[in-house]
Amino acid sequence: MNADEAIEMLDCSQTYPNLVSQIVPAPHTYQLIKRLRD
Repeated sequence: MNADEAIEMLDCSQTYPNLVSQIVPAPHTYQLIKRLRD
């Protein structure tokens, strides 16, 4: 994802505030995220 895509997602979420959205990390990043938390 880049900044333009993030802005587009934000605009869309503000257009439809009644809908739920979630950004899920890619499976291959789980180990990296775990290390960053530790």
